[in-house]
Amino acid sequence: MTKGNSSTLSNLIQTKPKDLILCNHTNFFEILYLAKRYSPHFVFPLYETKKESQKEAIVKECNLIQAIYEALRIPSIHRSNHSKPQTLTQILQKASYPIVVFPEGIRSNGQSVLSFLPIQQPTRVHLVAFRYDYHYVSPSFSAGSAWRHLVKISFAVYHQLHLTCLDASHLSQHVKAKEDQADGSLQQYRKLLAAMLRTKGVDLNVEDFCSFNAYWNHVSCGGKASAATFTLRKAPHEHARWKES
Repeated sequence: MTKGNSSTLSNLIQTKPKDLILCNHTNFFEILYLAKRYSPHFVFPLYETKKESQKEAIVKECNLIQAIYEALRIPSIHRSNHSKPQTLTQILQKASYPIVVFPEGIRSNGQSVLSFLPIQQPTRVHLVAFRYDYHYVSPSFSAGSAWRHLVKISFAVYHQLHLTCLDASHLSQHVKAKEDQADGSLQQYRKLLAAMLRTKGVDLNVEDFCSFNAYWNHVSCGGKASAATFTLRKAPHEHARWKES
């Protein structure tokens, strides 16, 4: 795996303790790279079906091994399954290292940016966008068996990683939000991340990811139920097209 031309030593971000690094997320390669480069802790926002309860997302803090595990599993969408609930603000109060946040809350297929979960940004924020060139086998892991995915990418011809970074000092020039509009700045980060990836944002979230994987597993086992059986979306054909790359 090699870095793309956009990833040079001159434009990699310089982090400080308590800095936030917001990234898109498609597979465990990103976690390995970030761990090597910045020695951070990783934070995954937890999705809840009760939208009114998510003024600030409950998050799960992970070390490297835990983050790799999260990158290979299907998440839970119920807070009751998680011990020691924390917010990002609480984690930052005791942090002595940079914090990597995957604001989508889950992996995407790399072809779009999913909806961001509500997180506060009370500190410096950097953006990092991961994009891949590949032959035949996409490194993105959005559906199916984790073991099968690992075997397939192990025998792939090559994966080329293009890394685009926007440092906090430059990011502040692009993001202008009022103090009482934290959600507004978060949406601006999302638009910038999509632009860095040369793609767009889509109205899909963790719940869609989980329901799609249920549909994918059903079809893979020979099931013939329609996509509408697995989602409450009014356009289940869109749900069905969100397929493994």
